[in-house]
Amino acid sequence: MNNLRQINVILYQLKKNFGMTIDLRNPTDSDVNRVTGNIHTDYDVVKIKRAIVLPAKVTPSFVYGLVPANFSYGGFFGSHLRNVIVDGNDLEESFLIKEKTEALFENAIHVLKDFSPTAGKKSYILSLSTLSNTEIE
Repeated sequence: MNNLRQINVILYQLKKNFGMTIDLRNPTDSDVNRVTGNIHTDYDVVKIKRAIVLPAKVTPSFVYGLVPANFSYGGFFGSHLRNVIVDGNDLEESFLIKEKTEALFENAIHVLKDFSPTAGKKSYILSLSTLSNTEIE
């Protein structure tokens, strides 16, 4: 079995076991309402029926700042890092994965941190990040 055929078999099995529907979107145009200050952004969206969504790694973080009057402030937040594998056949030919690409799933917007194509562009490995509040309400 050649390598590209083996990649297709592995992708099929992973999509079957870990497949989840996600939307990938690229911003295309922005418009600012000068009265209210609201920003309206249009997106080029592609729906992926079975993307391979791997488990998240949650990293608690703390950030603080110092105001010139010797007053410091800060806060805790959680950062979810996860990898998603998208089959190249599921992408439309006109859709390009680039730096500003976002993924929407699990009621959250996940920002693209890094991506790399596999051999023959059979699939793309996306490293995504999203923030969450670590406080329980």
